[in-house]
Amino acid sequence: MNLRKFFLTVGFSGLSPKAPGTVGSFVSLILGLFLLEFLHSSTLFLLSILITVVAIKQIDIYEKEVGLHDSSEIVIDELAGMWIALSICGINGDNILKKVLQTFHTGSIFKSATNKTIAITTIFIICFVFSLSSFIFFI
Repeated sequence: MNLRKFFLTVGFSGLSPKAPGTVGSFVSLILGLFLLEFLHSSTLFLLSILITVVAIKQIDIYEKEVGLHDSSEIVIDELAGMWIALSICGINGDNILKKVLQTFHTGSIFKSATNKTIAITTIFIICFVFSLSSFIFFI
């Protein structure tokens, strides 16, 4: 059960007493950016789908073991969602700051598909930062 709990809570990050989903998302972001240094984004996308399929069965087993449905400590869905978003938006460790700064270039944000991707990515990052700051506020 410990390995299952480690998997479903994304390295026990879902056991955080405050905002386990936010902590799980942050850990997933760091893991995803780390993996993008070594893997292609399509590999990360397929890996997130594989993790989703495995997680569905493991969540069913875990819920029967602990007797809770939809426990907040299960944050593997945040990992899958984060990795799908990372694989689609084109962010990696080398270009994250560049893409965020490019988004704030006024007048050209929505002129091309690339800039739309950058704008969506920046909105995602800003939402994540606000979520993280609210987590820090409640600690």
